[in-house]
Amino acid sequence: MGRHPSRLETGTGSDLYGALLVGAMTRALGESAARRAIGYAAPVGEQHETVERVMRAVRAGETVVR
Repeated sequence: MGRHPSRLETGTGSDLYGALLVGAMTRALGESAARRAIGYAAPVGEQHETVERVMRAVRAGETVVR
């Protein structure tokens, strides 16, 4: 039985919602806490790549909003 990809992995519109959520978490709790939360939710063995990809999306969103 195959593993189902998370919403942040699929490359769908839900990436926007994930980036918004992580952006809010970053502002409220700090980047370190956001990185830990993303890593906790990321697929096993893919934590580093997932954290970096999501944080890039958050930073890209911040430049658009400002």
